[in-house]
Amino acid sequence: MAIPKDTFHWHLDPRAKPPKMDSDEFTQMTQMLEMRYDRALHKSMENLNPSAQSMYHHATYSTAKSSPSSPIEYVVGRLSYKPNARMWVEDDRLLVMVMDCPNRDNPKETIPVTSRQEIPHSMLQGADSIEEMVAWVRNCLTQLEEHERDEWFRLDKKLVNDPHAGEIRVDWNKRF
Repeated sequence: MAIPKDTFHWHLDPRAKPPKMDSDEFTQMTQMLEMRYDRALHKSMENLNPSAQSMYHHATYSTAKSSPSSPIEYVVGRLSYKPNARMWVEDDRLLVMVMDCPNRDNPKETIPVTSRQEIPHSMLQGADSIEEMVAWVRNCLTQLEEHERDEWFRLDKKLVNDPHAGEIRVDWNKRF
């Protein structure tokens, strides 16, 4: 769906009226605007040094919720990882982890790699210890890192294991 020029910035002016469109068109336009905003934000974040990026993401998370609603959210709020990584609890049931990683198709470009893991019920209720919660988050990070490893791990410039296809791509019968 192409957005008419005169409708692109209507959401920036509080006095402006939104264009007339049905709900499907409005949903499509909103999604397109969100994608453009996300891309622009991602590009502007690339220009910040890692420390500033980390402070931005911490401030964004800190202001999004005033207080944790579950024990695991409290623990996740205290954890940190790489400067290009952030994590939070979403909808009181999902651990979301995002890492900005080089794009395997265009290594000069970075893309956000996102993982969403269902949080075990016991962690939402606080039945697990802090050590168990940290170990579970660490395991989730390991899975995300393994995915990224498989994006880049190659033999003779061919992927050994495509994490999106779930298959081994190397002909092991070929002589090396």
